[in-house]
Amino acid sequence: KIQETDLHKLLNDVVLFLRPLHGDSSISIVRNFESDDAICWGDPTQLQQVFVNLLVNAIQAVDEQSGTVRMYTRDVDEGRAIAVRIEDNGSGIDEAHRKDIFDPFFTTKSIGGTGLGLSTSARIIEAHEGTLELSSSKPGHTVFQVILPHLRTQQTTSLVQIESDETIGITI
Repeated sequence: KIQETDLHKLLNDVVLFLRPLHGDSSISIVRNFESDDAICWGDPTQLQQVFVNLLVNAIQAVDEQSGTVRMYTRDVDEGRAIAVRIEDNGSGIDEAHRKDIFDPFFTTKSIGGTGLGLSTSARIIEAHEGTLELSSSKPGHTVFQVILPHLRTQQTTSLVQIESDETIGITI
């Protein structure tokens, strides 16, 4: 369901939703919302899934004793888009794995990872006419950045192609 979505509210809701995952540890989630206009057009459920995936990965990457996850928002592209940065002070992503992290079923986790979180998140953000990228990764500092336009440029996007000539059109 595509609608006006307040990313600040959505991000706050995601943090509350994930509190049981990090609540008993000393991991802190710091929010710094600089964007004045956090409204974008999107499917709140899908966007929530993206930010849950990114925050769970960040929480799992940091040390339970001294872990910090930071979320930033700021306006970009002369105010036409909003950037959401998720930073952690965890172990980083090995250089050899960086080219594969958005591939379906690729995971570096020995237990519990399906390898679908980042690939699914990237597809969701692309469907919202945005980008998801690994901006930086080194030991002690990993940054994922999502950029979403404040307004959609197209009214209708064909999201699913059926094997026949029939296309499912979804108005967004």
